[in-house]
Amino acid sequence: VVQGEYSTEIQIWSELEHADFQPLMKRLKTLPRDSVVLCVGHEPGLSEFVAQCLTGSARGLELEWKKAGVCAMEIEDSRATLLYLLTPRQLRNLR
Repeated sequence: VVQGEYSTEIQIWSELEHADFQPLMKRLKTLPRDSVVLCVGHEPGLSEFVAQCLTGSARGLELEWKKAGVCAMEIEDSRATLLYLLTPRQLRNLR
């Protein structure tokens, strides 16, 4: 769905395996500034990465992240803004 929508190739990044902040942020910074990125991964790595982006600490925010949930952030100059955090039920209701 995403690939067809944005006509881009799917890439597998080893940095997403554990979503460690420094390696993943370093990789994201190699992308063009206006890039749209969809990261798919597992817990607790993704919620810790999101918390680190938003608060500066992997433990700075407790997120309730359901399987198949979606989080959107805007990251600029290592500062992040949470755009939304949706549960699978909320996503189904968007139809």
